Amino acid sequence: MTGVQTCALPISAQLVTLAETLKGKRNTRVVVISEGPSAEWLKTSAKEKSLDNLMVLPFQPYAQYPDVLATADVLVAMIENDSGEYSVPSKLLSYLSAGRSIVLSAPEENLAAEIIERSGAGISGRPGDTVAFVTSVERLLADASMRQELGRKARAYAENTFDIRRIGQRFDALLKWPAPRFGRKTWLHNHFRGRSLPTGLWHHDRETGVRAMAMRRSEEHTSELQSRGLISYSVFC
Repeated sequence: MTGVQTCALPISAQLVTLAETLKGKRNTRVVVISEGPSAEWLKTSAKEKSLDNLMVLPFQPYAQYPDVLATADVLVAMIENDSGEYSVPSKLLSYLSAGRSIVLSAPEENLAAEIIERSGAGISGRPGDTVAFVTSVERLLADASMRQELGRKARAYAENTFDIRRIGQRFDALLKWPAPRFGRKTWLHNHFRGRSLPTGLWHHDRETGVRAMAMRRSEEHTSELQSRGLISYSVFC
């Protein structure tokens, strides 16, 4: 079993509890790929508690990322309880693409939890509920057919939702829409060198989990960009 993450200490404690619960279970390891204070804390905890089944590895080369995910029977992602509604770990999207069953610890109103429910790719529970978290992992480890079914749904969701052509068409349509037509608006007013720059707004695509900021420039600034052969919109992800 593999969990690939960078965790805060309260969240990391759940991984220690998981390793303690699974200790003695044959051919089972909790693998965390991370660096920094949380990773060092996990290493120390594993040593103090003699948890040989808790392995902490440094960040791996990006080219090996698919292989890292492919080694897992269960992939784990955890989000702090105070995380924003649209705070979705990018690893979750990679997990779906990897076609593996997922255990997610996240607020139920968080988009990540919504994605797991919509895709049917795993089990989600609230942050801090260590019993539910550990039980979910144990349940998947004990049921190979369930893992395979959830993994199949994860991959199907990724192929259907993350198709680059569909996403490109959605972004193209987004950029062509007049600003008032955006469903979710947060206007941002920026100033640079004394001149009012584009009014911007955040648009969140709840289907793909992608958030973008499309900035519509003033008529004067747009004319200037057009005269210089530059685009009149910018997108930041």
